[in-house]
Amino acid sequence: MGNDFLKHNASFLRSFLLFALLFTTVRGATNKYIVQFEENGTEEDEKIFQKFYSGLAEIGVEAKPGLEIPSTIFTATSFEVTNDKDPYLALKLPNVLQMWEVGEADVPTPLVDESGEKAIKKGKAWNSFANTGVEKLHGKGITGQGVVIAILDSGIDYNHPALGGGIGPDKKIEFGYRFSERGTPKRSDKGSMDCNGHGTHVAGIIAGKDLKHDFLGVAFDAKLRSYKVTDCDSNKVTDDVLISAMNLAYKEGADIIQSSFSHPVGWSQSALAAAVSKIVAQGVFVSIAGGNDGSEGPFYGASGACGEHVMSVGSIDNDQYYTWTALVEAESEKFEIVGSASLFQKK
Repeated sequence: MGNDFLKHNASFLRSFLLFALLFTTVRGATNKYIVQFEENGTEEDEKIFQKFYSGLAEIGVEAKPGLEIPSTIFTATSFEVTNDKDPYLALKLPNVLQMWEVGEADVPTPLVDESGEKAIKKGKAWNSFANTGVEKLHGKGITGQGVVIAILDSGIDYNHPALGGGIGPDKKIEFGYRFSERGTPKRSDKGSMDCNGHGTHVAGIIAGKDLKHDFLGVAFDAKLRSYKVTDCDSNKVTDDVLISAMNLAYKEGADIIQSSFSHPVGWSQSALAAAVSKIVAQGVFVSIAGGNDGSEGPFYGASGACGEHVMSVGSIDNDQYYTWTALVEAESEKFEIVGSASLFQKK
């Protein structure tokens, strides 16, 4: 049956896959491109980039250089074509391995809801750790001690008391970087300050600690490093910036790398997915948000989260229900019926 289906529907499947590939190429794309080079991690990185741009000029492709990304595992550069030449002529140049359009991701905007009253006034406040198993790990003394986590986000409010109240080698947040699509990364603790709120929100979930308010993050004893990949005046972040930040976090020895930013692609062959897969292959745990568009279907998975062996993270709505069981007997048969009703019925 399976072979008959494929035989009679091969044309449809080919058309569907072609459409999906075309769609994911255009979705979230900019007028910029990124190439990955075959050669990695040598002292000749500068010459790699110089030879590439000289090669573009020789074949008539006028280009404005973007980010140069030297790496031992994924050396790449982004560029913008400024004339009407086919940009994919770059694939004919020596040492060019792969090429993609540079994708563009939206920067999430935190939603703050301060309405309502505290549900529990006595006893231990509810948290999600019991549901996820984190509580058991804390009971065994697994709290993130000795683990370094790089957070690629809108920065972190390093002055927040739940995040150590400062930044430096002796603080929870060791240091920060400031990234821009217009230049190379810059080590800047002050420049890594959060101006959006999302990165601070993520850092709190990961490693926050405020016993005064009964708040603990999942790995509250871990060290954090802030890689601010967004501009305060922009609501977009591009693939080349994310790849540059990922490579730097890997180079500087992070045990875990986390990012909330990527755009819908659904394929593991995108630029960001390819770069992240290389990092994971080196033994680094990488966690990337799966996106907020799951209702759109299976080909709407986020670009980086589609990488090989990358931990794709999403959320679900967690309603609570009353349940009951009824035992039904009819002659020789006996079976159970389970019923439920939501605790939070809409009025």
